[in-house]
Amino acid sequence: MKTFRIGILGSGNMGRTLGLRWAEAGHEVFFGSQFEHELATVRQHATVPVSTGSLDEAAGYGDILLFTARGLMPSQLIDKTLAKGKILVDLNNFSIPEGFNYPAVEDSLAERAQRDLPDARVVKAFNNLAMEAYELPADQLESLSVSAFIAGDDATAKEDVAQLARVLGLQPIDVGPLRQARLLESMGDLIRLLMGGRPGFGPMAHLSMHRLPAASATRLGGRQPSLLDS
Repeated sequence: MKTFRIGILGSGNMGRTLGLRWAEAGHEVFFGSQFEHELATVRQHATVPVSTGSLDEAAGYGDILLFTARGLMPSQLIDKTLAKGKILVDLNNFSIPEGFNYPAVEDSLAERAQRDLPDARVVKAFNNLAMEAYELPADQLESLSVSAFIAGDDATAKEDVAQLARVLGLQPIDVGPLRQARLLESMGDLIRLLMGGRPGFGPMAHLSMHRLPAASATRLGGRQPSLLDS
């Protein structure tokens, strides 16, 4: 297994949970935060050696940076030169509006992060599961075929992030360029509706992609030409 140096930019619920899981899997993790109580909680729950400190220290340490601060751009929290050439994983979703009445999608948080840090390699990932799901061991998540959708413009960066997904027990699915983060963030909104809205699936709601077997016979007419094909 390739070992990564990971800088956690924001060590609240998601940053702490993912960072500790990666540390337990053998990666070198530095937790950064503006808040000492977050770092104290990390140290309290760490079962393997980890480092804690400022956001800039975490950004300088990691080859892969996990950005968890919803509503802010990376350069508002770190010296943007520290991210040059590095992979920045954006796992954020927009805040939920009243009644889940979202505006039309014309941009994504990941694309905004890329514009904010043009010298970084931004990847969208890990925005479709709640932190509670990562309490499950990797083999159990793997047995459930839980999908981790990944978007980005750099193929090497996406493969490294896919490796981080696999050690958690997730099945990485590359959905294409960073522009597709718009779809992933909309998917995250749908999952949050399923978690807490009318269906009420709770925080363990997830998506698992499966490929169905082809039917042994076509008895209903099959796929016919459509006006949409012209």
